Amino acid sequence: MFAKRNRSVRGVDFFAILSLFAFVCHLCRATIDQNDTSKKVICDHKNQIFDDCFTDRVVVKVKLDQVENLEHIAAEHDLVLLGQVGTLENIFSLIHKGGPQHPTVFQSVLGNSSFDSAHLQYPKQRKRIRIDKFDGNQQMQISYNMTISRHSRRPINKHEGKCYWPDPYYCNRKQWHLLDAEKHEDGGYLRVEEAWKRGYSGKGVVVSILDDGIQRDHPDLAPNYDPEASTDINSNDSDPIPVHNGLNDHGTRCAGEVAAVAGNDRCGVGIAYNSRIGGVRMLDGNVTDEVEAKSLSLNPQHIDIYSASWGPSDNGDVVDGPGPLAKIAFEEGIRKGRGGKGNIFVWASGDGGKYHDSCSCDGYLTSIYTISVSAVTKFHKPPHYLEECPSTLTSTYSSDTKENYGIVTTDLLGCTDEHTGTSASAPMGAGVIALVLEANRNLTWRDVQHLIVRTSNSTPLLQNSGWIANGADSHKFGYGLMDAGALVKMAEKWINVPAAYNCSIPYKLDKHKSFLLNKRPHDKDHKEGFQEWPFMSVQQWGEKVEGRWTLIAENADRFHTAFLTNLSLVLCGTAEPIPYDSVAKDAQSVVFDSCHQECDLKHGCYTPHSNEQCVKCKALQYPTVHNVRKFLVRCLNSCPDGFYAENDQKCVLCESNCKQCSNKTQCTQCQNGFYLLDNLCLKTCPEDYLNIADKGICLKVENFAQTFKRRLLQRKVTSSIVIKHFNKNRL
Repeated sequence: MFAKRNRSVRGVDFFAILSLFAFVCHLCRATIDQNDTSKKVICDHKNQIFDDCFTDRVVVKVKLDQVENLEHIAAEHDLVLLGQVGTLENIFSLIHKGGPQHPTVFQSVLGNSSFDSAHLQYPKQRKRIRIDKFDGNQQMQISYNMTISRHSRRPINKHEGKCYWPDPYYCNRKQWHLLDAEKHEDGGYLRVEEAWKRGYSGKGVVVSILDDGIQRDHPDLAPNYDPEASTDINSNDSDPIPVHNGLNDHGTRCAGEVAAVAGNDRCGVGIAYNSRIGGVRMLDGNVTDEVEAKSLSLNPQHIDIYSASWGPSDNGDVVDGPGPLAKIAFEEGIRKGRGGKGNIFVWASGDGGKYHDSCSCDGYLTSIYTISVSAVTKFHKPPHYLEECPSTLTSTYSSDTKENYGIVTTDLLGCTDEHTGTSASAPMGAGVIALVLEANRNLTWRDVQHLIVRTSNSTPLLQNSGWIANGADSHKFGYGLMDAGALVKMAEKWINVPAAYNCSIPYKLDKHKSFLLNKRPHDKDHKEGFQEWPFMSVQQWGEKVEGRWTLIAENADRFHTAFLTNLSLVLCGTAEPIPYDSVAKDAQSVVFDSCHQECDLKHGCYTPHSNEQCVKCKALQYPTVHNVRKFLVRCLNSCPDGFYAENDQKCVLCESNCKQCSNKTQCTQCQNGFYLLDNLCLKTCPEDYLNIADKGICLKVENFAQTFKRRLLQRKVTSSIVIKHFNKNRL
């Protein structure tokens, strides 16, 4: 991990899923001077408790024996009970009768003995994950009533000579990400068609899109719309229909990727085209911790999968994550949702790549409860907006402005082919998981993560740098592309993993290296540093945890200092072994088989076919040119000229004139133009010595005649040779 620029690092907590670790730090907030309080400035994401801003809302966790008295307690504090927050136990929302108040007004509430906790509510900075529209390309915006002549459709099924589905933009290969690359030259590797052929379409699975609402009456969504998986938190009603102002198309686009109806001659096809789809309108207004908690805890016994394509700002400066209420919603969903099997939370990994942002600074992605989904372009490259971090679990397709292959999906009053960013990747992943849950309804949330790790396909992505270590995991792509065909096949016979076992260690490991956080040049916050912030890595999945684990923190700014005051390590795994060894040809074997011969295959490599991308060398390490990742070296079976093998582990530089040496000061052979004498390399030999150029040595004159005579005798020269004079020049 690299220390955050201009931050003091405080408080650390590691997470590990089957040897997955995370480092803890905390979001720094700017403080506001308390001067003029005459103006009621409503608190926003930049203002915190007891700053010069105002709020009217507080959420309390009530002690069990005080729930019946809550209305009376609220009235004593001039508060009105609004109701329970989602399905969260004993957690209720209260509003002040007098409107927005300074936070000091709520002091008596915050300290009330009837409450286990109380949280003032402030709007948070939450953004739909969007990137710029395609440059110079015409947008495909069509009415959903538009169809295309059957004569213009290109057959995509080479074996049957007709379309798998008649929907125009599927049949015309606009939905390239759904086509199987093994059968269609312009297809991909999600292998959705393979899952369909096994009979899976998401039937019986419920997905809810947490966003700006969905157009529930869209012809491609209406047959699959589920009102029990929907609500409008922003307007406090049950209808998630978005406001048609040109900005609220995001949720409708995500919903179409999952559950657009198949075979209706409209737009395209959803991955789980028989699944039930709902939407929560929660982004089109002030987003507080309460709003997020309500969204994440909506009807958890009915909803299977929650998909979110939003988060804190991706500008490279913000460090933010779920508040205390949202964290409770995650935990209760995992513990109680789906009849105790746990809800599935799918999250977009973020689009801040062009700002050098890191998804390690997004707390929704560093949670062990979410499945972080990254993006891959049609040509299997990382898009320019991709954020790197070790918590990314898997990837699906999206587009890049340079390639212009967008994702076709439903849009407000029509269809579009310009859905993009990781906003498109996350619902694509949710659709695939819907197929998996149909294949096996008994899967727990942990089973789903295990299946994704074991079946994600890294092969199409190996051309890209950054693959590392044990499970062929990448900071860019996680374990690779989701493979719907492999997922449903493995899910059919999957045995539930053993019970989870977590352990916490105050500090301390020596396994594979994961970059928890690289330098973020736009991050200038330096007041409080990270405090109790979880950094998470899934790159140690499946490893044994014995051994020493090491945290490396480097200060990238030589003009400022940083302090690490404490840290802890949390390992999440199982006490009992998982009842599976590996997939027949999983990502790990694919990458390990392609590692350079000088790599130690027990540890793997970062990029195939390169002796400069080994995690650990089989024989000797040879230093390369300075690199940001300083631990990368060239692996060799013997040291090159000018180096010697130190302790049979690494090549160390000899003295400058040495060609070969036994240690740093003991030369055994000299560079051209130098002569060896007593383990030293000299420019010229001393008096009474000859420069033997072909040998690169100094030879004493009195020994020369004997040496010359011996060589002649060895060649069986019998004639007498008398040497009368030696010319002390090169021979």
